[in-house]
Amino acid sequence: MDLHFIVDKLNSEPFNYDITLIGLSEKTPSETLQLLNDVFHTVSPKHPKMDVSKEPVEQVVQKLMEFLRTVKYRPEMDQIQFRQLMAQADSTVVHPVLKWVLSQTEVLSKRAFVGYYMTPVLMPAEHALAPDVAELRAEIIDLQQQFAELHKMREDQLALNKDPQVLKERSNKLEKEKETLKEKIARVKDKTGGVKDLKRLHEACSALRKQQDEEVELSQKLTAQRQQLNHVEQKYQRSMARLREFRNSAIDGTATGILEQARDEHARLRETINEKLPRDMEKRQKRLQIVQQVLSDGFNTEADLYTLKQRLDEINADIAAVTERRQRAEKEAQGNKAYQQLRSTQQMANVVAKKKEEIMAKLERLADKKESLETEYGRRVAHEDGGMAQPSQDAQANPGGASESDYKAKYAEIKSKLPVYKERKKLMGDLEGELSVLERTLDVLGEKEQELMAEVSQIEREKGVLGFSETQASLEKVSEAKSAIDEEKGSMLEEISRTVTEINQAIKDRKSNLAPQIKDLRTMRTQFQEREVQHAEKKKAFESAKAGYESKLSKLDGEVAGYKAEIAEAESSYHQANCRLKIADVSIGRVTQGSESLDLRDKLQRRVKEAEEENQGLKSRHKHLKDSAAPSQDQMVMLRDLKRLIDTKMQVLKKGNVGQFGSAAFGSAEPSTFSTEMGNMMVL
Repeated sequence: MDLHFIVDKLNSEPFNYDITLIGLSEKTPSETLQLLNDVFHTVSPKHPKMDVSKEPVEQVVQKLMEFLRTVKYRPEMDQIQFRQLMAQADSTVVHPVLKWVLSQTEVLSKRAFVGYYMTPVLMPAEHALAPDVAELRAEIIDLQQQFAELHKMREDQLALNKDPQVLKERSNKLEKEKETLKEKIARVKDKTGGVKDLKRLHEACSALRKQQDEEVELSQKLTAQRQQLNHVEQKYQRSMARLREFRNSAIDGTATGILEQARDEHARLRETINEKLPRDMEKRQKRLQIVQQVLSDGFNTEADLYTLKQRLDEINADIAAVTERRQRAEKEAQGNKAYQQLRSTQQMANVVAKKKEEIMAKLERLADKKESLETEYGRRVAHEDGGMAQPSQDAQANPGGASESDYKAKYAEIKSKLPVYKERKKLMGDLEGELSVLERTLDVLGEKEQELMAEVSQIEREKGVLGFSETQASLEKVSEAKSAIDEEKGSMLEEISRTVTEINQAIKDRKSNLAPQIKDLRTMRTQFQEREVQHAEKKKAFESAKAGYESKLSKLDGEVAGYKAEIAEAESSYHQANCRLKIADVSIGRVTQGSESLDLRDKLQRRVKEAEEENQGLKSRHKHLKDSAAPSQDQMVMLRDLKRLIDTKMQVLKKGNVGQFGSAAFGSAEPSTFSTEMGNMMVL
């Protein structure tokens, strides 16, 4: 359990090492000393933080020993052996030191701070008697005394000065109580304003209050006196029982018997102090640690649960790896006699330890029963002695009390129970003897186990599986840790289930509050779906009508473009004919000027006549085109107006004013214009 405690402390604030049991046990001596030095530096910042791998081991051990001497750590062995084991980073030394330091970091931090200034300065022997050195030492001692006084004053001031926030809250609370009392006094004055003899009633109430306070004080004193009386009676009964035992021993036995009883009592008390009380204290400390951990953790969230699950998975993986290595090592060591002997010895030791625990439990029950019987016996004997010491006075003072025959009957009853008491006392002695034999057997088996462990270590070293026994111990510790984590996980899961229940209840309450709004929302959603369907139908009809009108409009645009091309071509032909006519007139003029041009004139006249006929044909065609273009323009105007009407309907539908449009849309129509510019394009 020490390793569990050390690992938990190293993983918590202010260390945060994130270390596991296996990781701690697998550290090299250099890494262990580095860990120890880092812990000391965290506890006391004045302790130098150094890289152990780059410093001599003796120097590192010297600084660690100085820190332990400063914080007044007392090892359970001599200093030389402790120093040697510390240099080797032996777990028998390092783990107790870590447990001792980590269990009281705040106290040791203050102790290290004070010890840093109060530690005496070591001087070489040859310089210790020098005048300057003596004066310097005297000055150091004076400064240390001043430091001690100032530090004590500071601690006293810190104890007196409380947290300002707490004082402020307390002041506010007292102010509220003051206001409440003022209101109560005002109400009482209003109620008692018209009461007669108010002063006498006030005095009577004050006297009654004083009497009640005195009554409470007297009842408290009476309770304390009764407790003291019970304590004294118990002490008296124990003393009388002890006296009766000594008397019985003096009657039934010799000085050897008395000495044997004293030894038994000493052994019982020693067992209680060394075994029973430490076990009870350890159980209470474990319970206290669990409660403190639960109180310090606060509310567990999903993130905490996820972290614990990850840690559990890591521990399970470590357990699986250690189990696999253990099984592999067991298979390899099946044919080894030393290993088989070690296993049988371990099984025997476990059986003996279990039997010892059962016998110890039985012995405790018998001891408790014996103590209760002795107490009852002492009480009755004390009562008997008191009654026999003053029979006449009791008879005179209490005529109806117990008679001599009653005392004789009691004495006979007690005498009849003495054989049973002696028999049980003998049985307890036998059990104690058997317990001592079992303890001796356990010690022998422990020594044999150590020898076998040494042989097994040698065999493991030869077989290449060194550390199997340590791995097995680590596996057992990991199993204990897993069981503890399982218990913690169970409690955490219960808390999570309660939290989930609360959340579900909150969700139900929220649903009940939102039910009317959800109902309204469903109604609005249904209406929205209906409106959406109507909109889709209207939009579909509009799209189909728009597509038909657009196709017709594109067809008419094509026809208009064709007509425009024909008109342009006719105009071009017309201008060309005019130009040719003018050229022909010029040519005629030239021809008519000479006598040799008669034939040419006839020829040209024929050509002119042909041109006129052609011109006449073109004019008729031009007229036909103009006549046919007028209806097309009217049709284009109608299509343009229709398009404007459709656009207006679209705008009205978008605004939600379906069917509310009138002739204003037509009145606002602008006249259409045609332009033959920019490539004969029609602009709407």
